[in-house]
Amino acid sequence: MRFCSCLTGDINFEPASIQPCCNTRELGAVPSLPFTGGPVDMRAYTEHIRASINALQDGGPLCAGCPNLRVLGPDKAEAVFREGIRFRTVSMNQHRHLCDCRCVYCTLWQNPSTESYAILPALESLWRQQALRENCFFSWGGGEPGILRDFEEASRWILVNGFQQYVHTNALRYSPAIAEILAGGKGGVNVSLDSVNPETYKAVKGVDGFARATGNLCRYIEAAAVRDAVHVKYVIFALNNQLDAIGAFFDLCRDMGVTHVQFSFDFKEVNSGKLSNASLGAALLFIQKAVQMNMRCTPFFVDDATMLRLDRLAQTMSDTNPVRGAASD
Repeated sequence: MRFCSCLTGDINFEPASIQPCCNTRELGAVPSLPFTGGPVDMRAYTEHIRASINALQDGGPLCAGCPNLRVLGPDKAEAVFREGIRFRTVSMNQHRHLCDCRCVYCTLWQNPSTESYAILPALESLWRQQALRENCFFSWGGGEPGILRDFEEASRWILVNGFQQYVHTNALRYSPAIAEILAGGKGGVNVSLDSVNPETYKAVKGVDGFARATGNLCRYIEAAAVRDAVHVKYVIFALNNQLDAIGAFFDLCRDMGVTHVQFSFDFKEVNSGKLSNASLGAALLFIQKAVQMNMRCTPFFVDDATMLRLDRLAQTMSDTNPVRGAASD
């Protein structure tokens, strides 16, 4: 049986649907059930997933080309249906088109929405229906969650109920709830800074917000019980892949007290096969600088094929290879 563990273990809230994944690979079709807010009908969603699993066996367009698909034997397939659906992760992207940044590597803000449905009723309904595992992990994506009217209330509900959560934010707006999450050791925050000065920030992010973002980052680091919970990300592409910019980024992170950095690439370049050697070389330097400055370094949504390209490039440049350490972190 063809199967993906996301089908029964993960749920992702989109602006007009719920589905098992975020479809970062831009697949033609993923299991998507219409949803625009309110409680989640788990009976209907379970039937939707069961029908999707059956459709996967036909080899049609659903999830076609996704490397996460696996073939299960009869015993494991039976266990999947017997266990049913209990979510280990909940991703919130219902505000995918709402953002106060205009990043040049992102197209979502170009189709703006004026509002997003409230997420708390959906979360509470999953709780009541016992659809959440005890160690369920919540992730705020988007868009920008910090500008949502119900973000503070919903994130505190997750916190009070003892779940871990992770917030992807541009940090242009300070959030007391994020500071509480960090202070309580109940999650982390991810900020794509992508720059080392106001000029590059405006060129990449499309707004004049470098001082606000770095200032709020420092406040989050100060609040955090564990500094490693504050992750500063650098999306590497043509506008910021200069080697001197990578060095300056690490100097900035050191001065702010950052201990955990991430690198990523422009998804459009990766999905179209246009990821440049210059960006790969910048990523290698990024990893090396992290090792030199004793910072934790993790790749963010960097697939195995890209990590293999990094590995091969590193081998041509040196007998030592820092890539493997980052890939396994």
